[in-house]
Amino acid sequence: MVRPPLREYLPRPPKAGQQADRQERVEAAGLVVQGAKLVRRNAAGVDVVRHRTAIIRRDLSQPVQILISHGIIFTNSTVLDDGCGQGDDVTALTADVINLGLVLNVIEDRHERAETLAAAYGFAQRALSIAVMPLGKYTFDGLRPYGDGYVTTRGTFQQYFGQQDLRNFIADTLGEAPVAFAPGIFVVFRNKVLEQEVLLKHQSRDIIRPLGWQAPERRRQGIAARPALIERIRAELDMLWTAMADRGRILNIEEFPDTLRERLRIPNVSPARATDLCLSDAANRENLAISAVTRREALLIHLALTLFPGAPRYMALAKSIQKDVRNFFGSHAAAIQEANALLFSVGKTEIVQEAIAAPVAAGLGAMRDSGTYRLYAPALNRLPAVLRVLVGCAGVLRGGTEGADFIDIKLDGRRVTFIACVDATARLPIYSERTRVVLGRLKVSMDQPEGMIIYQKGRFLPADAPGVAEQLAFDRKLVGAGIADEEGKGPRLADLQELLRQRRMRSRQTG
Repeated sequence: MVRPPLREYLPRPPKAGQQADRQERVEAAGLVVQGAKLVRRNAAGVDVVRHRTAIIRRDLSQPVQILISHGIIFTNSTVLDDGCGQGDDVTALTADVINLGLVLNVIEDRHERAETLAAAYGFAQRALSIAVMPLGKYTFDGLRPYGDGYVTTRGTFQQYFGQQDLRNFIADTLGEAPVAFAPGIFVVFRNKVLEQEVLLKHQSRDIIRPLGWQAPERRRQGIAARPALIERIRAELDMLWTAMADRGRILNIEEFPDTLRERLRIPNVSPARATDLCLSDAANRENLAISAVTRREALLIHLALTLFPGAPRYMALAKSIQKDVRNFFGSHAAAIQEANALLFSVGKTEIVQEAIAAPVAAGLGAMRDSGTYRLYAPALNRLPAVLRVLVGCAGVLRGGTEGADFIDIKLDGRRVTFIACVDATARLPIYSERTRVVLGRLKVSMDQPEGMIIYQKGRFLPADAPGVAEQLAFDRKLVGAGIADEEGKGPRLADLQELLRQRRMRSRQTG
């Protein structure tokens, strides 16, 4: 992208009604007015020292860990971790995956920020990962407002992005819909086959599997399950079992990972025989059947969401997904018909209410007095399919479900609210960002409630979550002290702090 010369932005005598529009154009170009001149924002009396934002890492960064865990980068992938500037160093290498980790948020010039993003995407073959400092996770103490961000005491610039603002910036700059993976972390896929596979995997529930496959207890006719052979290829059988459990089905020979095929050639074990060994035990066959149900449901949800307006459209399904469709539904037409029925069921109040009753009874979230079901966002994939599609549709409009710590669903299914907190692990989580999605009108609104607190947090956590008993005990103390009520209503942060201050004063006076 070629940056236009400054004279393109020089003001002409404005006509009526044009001055405000001209000011917006100037700001969008990363310029400020100094007397009779237009200058770049970073030349307006502040020296921003970008290199001071660099830190020393002893572990992989969160974006890279996410890329690995979702199968976006592999051991043989080329990855460029871009540092800062306008992306000039990206031109030296075309990489499978480019990671812009904490880069955009330290660029004070909005025009240059967009240039950097576009340049990085242009040289990514498979995907571009973008990570920034998310809004609400950091304090502004000691920071000086500057442009659309802040200057720190070290002379560095920091821009804090809201999840929706970051999503819109990426989409507007690149013309591609990014996929959210965490607060402040998005991935834009050039490889649409990879995007489908990652999104489908993202829809899958966490499957509780045994620790590897279970060795057969007795010899089965037609299979020479010699103990010595099983022990010699146990690691390979574990790899195969994991791959089959992920798919919920037996793999075709061409679907065997290349590494696994090579390792099986050494002991002269064919893929078919290795598959038989994995499934020769009844417990393994039962576990594969459970995985098949989970995989089918995830595939159905994935297809239903692709039918929702605004969702990604693909010219063709990935080959691996095509095989899943044939295996679980018989044909693509049959799968789409069932997915369409699931999508339409989201609009039926009685179905949504019935679906909500099941997780409430199972201890996955709780009802609030406003006719709203609230759940802890990480438990989303444990909900019935109709609720996962409902929230997924809202996520399409929001730009993903990631970044939310709690999710509210109205009983009529017409509105979903995503709540992000400063620290969701705190006893009293404080709102940092709230996004309301009205599905019937395809309307999205976002705000940052000042000091709003989630009370009675323990009610909304899964009953089997670590530390839930301690949280519930804390919640009861708040109710007993008259600070919050049973429904979770209580004062905002400033009022709570003042209330506690007054109680401490009274306590000292009476003590």
